[in-house]
Amino acid sequence: MKWWKADGSFSYFNSLVEGAYAGEQLKNEMNSWTAKVNTSINLWGIADLQFNFTYNAPTVTIQGEFSEVYWADMGIKADLIPNTLTLNFRVSDLFDSMTHEGKSFGKNFESITYWKRASQTAFLGITYRLNEFRRQKQKSADEERREGGEEM
Repeated sequence: MKWWKADGSFSYFNSLVEGAYAGEQLKNEMNSWTAKVNTSINLWGIADLQFNFTYNAPTVTIQGEFSEVYWADMGIKADLIPNTLTLNFRVSDLFDSMTHEGKSFGKNFESITYWKRASQTAFLGITYRLNEFRRQKQKSADEERREGGEEM
């Protein structure tokens, strides 16, 4: 399908964190994974619509862990004047879901932190290309020799 493209990536891994502090041996381990999906749709040859989704499973720290975090972004790009004027619009964290929690703990403490992106963000961009550069076909070595006046 020429009008639709999709790709993705997936990673599965084991995190092992070891260390020492104030004479105490510290160790934490966890299997975790990440995934990303990108899809692009051509809208009738006049614009491209793109969606990106990212997921990071919980991960460990030396004294705790971070919870999962996931988000989706969306963008659209349209060539208003082919090879000259392009309009871009993008929204980050489309569903306002980019949050996660961190937990740290030890013998005498427990700490819980909560993180949330301050707000969804929208970007609008306009690109105007002056003197659009186009590469010329590379001349063959024979043509260059002939033009250079080399004689045998």
